[in-house]
Amino acid sequence: MSEIITDLEGMYADLVICLSQEVQLYTDLDQLLKDKQSSIIKGDVESLQKIVHEEQRLIPKIQRATQARELRATTIGAVSKLRSKTPSLKELIDLSPSHYSKQLIEFREQLIVSLDRIAHGNRENEFLLNSSVELVRGL
Repeated sequence: MSEIITDLEGMYADLVICLSQEVQLYTDLDQLLKDKQSSIIKGDVESLQKIVHEEQRLIPKIQRATQARELRATTIGAVSKLRSKTPSLKELIDLSPSHYSKQLIEFREQLIVSLDRIAHGNRENEFLLNSSVELVRGL
C-alpha cells in the first residue's frame, strides 16, 4: 500500500492483508516441498530441477512478505506505544480490535502449521537425498 495509514483500524486491516499473502506463500512453498519429495522418490531429476527453480523464485517473495508484516507490526507497536520494537503477532492479537482478532489468530495458527510442515518436509527431503547419495556411492 502506497498511502500512509495513520489510524490503528487501517493498520490492522493492512496487517490482515499482509498476513493473508504471507500464509498463501508459505502454503505454496509447502506444496512445492511435497512435489519435491515426490520427484526425489521417483528419481525425476528434470522435475526436481524445475521445483528447485520455483522454490528459488518463491523464497524472495516470502522474505518480502515477512518484511512487510514486520514493518506493519513495528508501526502498530510504535503507535500503540509498546515496549518491544517489533511486537509479536500474539502481542498484536491481544491489542487488536475484536473484529480483527479472529482473523489474526487464524493466520497465526496457519503460519505455525505451515512452518512446522515445511521444516518437517525439509528434514524428510534431506534424508531422502542423503539416502540416494549413499545408494549411488554403494553402486
